[in-house]
Amino acid sequence: AWEELLCTALQVPRKYVMLVSRQYVGVYHFLAVRKDLWDASIVREPQCKAVGCGIMGFGGNKGAVSVRLVVYDSDVCFVCC
Repeated sequence: AWEELLCTALQVPRKYVMLVSRQYVGVYHFLAVRKDLWDASIVREPQCKAVGCGIMGFGGNKGAVSVRLVVYDSDVCFVCC
């Protein structure tokens, strides 16, 4: 539901390219980039990882979602926990 609303608001795929849409329990990560930046390879190599560290290593009470990508020649990482 969130992904659809955000894509509609940002006019994906006309103006933006969705790189990541990932949910882990109560954490939701959505990352979109302007289409011209993606087409010119200014933003590239998106990677996403969700990690749980609650009960027995996978319970939903603790965890994080991270997104890593390259902008120009710099690595950028967003972490939501």
